[in-house]
Amino acid sequence: MLAIEQAGAATFDTLTTSLSDVDLQLSDCLGLSCDGVSANIGKFNSVFSHLIERVPNAVLLKCICHSLALVMKHAFEYVPQMLATFSKESLHGSATQCSAGTSINNFLTP
Repeated sequence: MLAIEQAGAATFDTLTTSLSDVDLQLSDCLGLSCDGVSANIGKFNSVFSHLIERVPNAVLLKCICHSLALVMKHAFEYVPQMLATFSKESLHGSATQCSAGTSINNFLTP
């Protein structure tokens, strides 16, 4: 088992060997897309830090699935507060609006 500090270098070596095996050059690489673990994108001794040494203009694209999951996590921290504010400020007046506001507030109240 590799130490964490060596994982980026080992993965980079595997990448370059695999590219060479199929007659591809690392210099033709435009960038790297991967998840955000430090072995892949960390500042020191990661796959990307080794790549950028050899391909200075390489672009890093963090995994869209992981990025979207983080965005959704942070967004949903604010949704209950926004709905409560909306129901208090907007849903009053008619019986239907009052009923909708009550339903939203009941849903949001633990």
